[in-house]
Amino acid sequence: MKKLKNIYIQFRRMRIFFFTAFMASTLFGLVLIDLLQELIDTAVSMDMGRFKGFVIQFLLVLGGYLAAIMADQYFFRALIHYGETALKRHTFVSFLRNFHSGSGQELGERVSAINNDISIISLWLSKGVISVAGQSVILLAYLVMMARYHLVITVLTVIMILGVFWLSQKFEEKEAYFTGKQQELYGKINACLYNWLQNFSVICQFHNGVYFHGRLKRLHERGTKEVVHELSRFSALNDAMLNFMTNTLPLLTFALGLLFTKAGQMTTGETIAIMLIAQKLNEPIILLADLILDKKNARRVYERISDLYEDCASDEGNREAAAFEGIQTSISSYQYPCAKERILQDVILNVGKGDTVLIKGESGCGKSTLIKLICRLEDFQGLKGCIEYNHYPVGEYHIKQYYNHILYVEQNIVLVEGSLFENLLFGDHYTQSELEEVLWTCVLDTFCDERGADFYIKENGENISGGERQRIGIARMLLRKPEVLVLDEATSALDEESRRILLDRLMRYKQKYCMTILAVSHMGDFDLYCNKTFEIVSL
Repeated sequence: MKKLKNIYIQFRRMRIFFFTAFMASTLFGLVLIDLLQELIDTAVSMDMGRFKGFVIQFLLVLGGYLAAIMADQYFFRALIHYGETALKRHTFVSFLRNFHSGSGQELGERVSAINNDISIISLWLSKGVISVAGQSVILLAYLVMMARYHLVITVLTVIMILGVFWLSQKFEEKEAYFTGKQQELYGKINACLYNWLQNFSVICQFHNGVYFHGRLKRLHERGTKEVVHELSRFSALNDAMLNFMTNTLPLLTFALGLLFTKAGQMTTGETIAIMLIAQKLNEPIILLADLILDKKNARRVYERISDLYEDCASDEGNREAAAFEGIQTSISSYQYPCAKERILQDVILNVGKGDTVLIKGESGCGKSTLIKLICRLEDFQGLKGCIEYNHYPVGEYHIKQYYNHILYVEQNIVLVEGSLFENLLFGDHYTQSELEEVLWTCVLDTFCDERGADFYIKENGENISGGERQRIGIARMLLRKPEVLVLDEATSALDEESRRILLDRLMRYKQKYCMTILAVSHMGDFDLYCNKTFEIVSL
């Protein structure tokens, strides 16, 4: 977790304010106890002159105490909320930077990690160390003040504290272990729900929501048996131990104080004061126990999700990608890391500058897999052979450099919630003439004329047609003027007339910018335009 501590440097001023307010409230609290002892003893002795003076002091200190508590709670909660927000932002950026296509199987669990697990880590990193220091100082101050009143009672109190704290730690170790298991369970449940939502249309059509209900129920039942029961047991033991001390320690000190008062070694005010200090001792003891548990939980969660923060850039090549000359593909075989059967075998494909290459083959023969490998969107782990860009393996190029030259348009275009231009620009800037040229090429000029460039597109393009989504997907790639445009069934949702117009305009754009096109299509719409055809045979 050391890597994440730098995120919280920006909150050091807030930490100082929190610690100052925290110590001030503690100091005011100790002074209040001292004044209360004086009030009781002066009241017992009927010294009304001194009593009135102590009352005024008590009220003034009480006002300062309340103000310090409010400041303490404000900075404490602000530190937690700001810290969690900053860590989530950092985690999200790391997740996006290190995300690759192979992560999709765990996407639900990853999202769960960002939304749920991060709060556990942030809770410790935000206020853990400073709270431990503060509570330790307070505990020591309380014990010193207690020793002022009576040393024997203080020694007995310390022995009881150490015994209870030792037992509490044993229970908290088990509690931390099962808390980690609980977080893993929540991740699996979130992944199940995520998968359910992805298949929502199928579930509605099949009317078989019971199947998913059953899967979710089994997960909950297994979690209840293996995790929740044990977590509840050790949490109950730990809470019972701390509550026992909370209720017993003040009574014990009060009883001992009465004995020493009867023996003439203490006053009534001192007996009540030492009982009040004993009550206050419970807070730092319980909080220190909780803080140690927070640290253990944070470590367990971090170990489980630490790969989110591993910078994958070091695994990339550092060769600079020059202007496109050609792609050379020679694959003996390829299979997905978790698959038993090969999906590609004996593939030799050469693409030159200015080519329009059509890849054909039956459904499931590996067409999309091949072009995703070329575009570095699949894991190379199961690859036997070589894919080269300008006669160098594609893995030797820095991926950002590589994507300056080659861009991929998939069949199912994902749009963000926002205007048409937002979906085209994605934060980049282009001239009006560039935009107009691309809109015309992708037959989106009519769309803009009828609905406007500021037309608000709902999440994932729910309020536009599939063909319009595909045309937007092609347009945003053309704006970047790639040297190689890879199309994976990118016109499948268009009607025949729209496809004809789009491809005719796309070829004009290709000729103007000397672009290379690598296309997968089973509809025959590229047959008129391609100068090379490559067919993949099903295994």
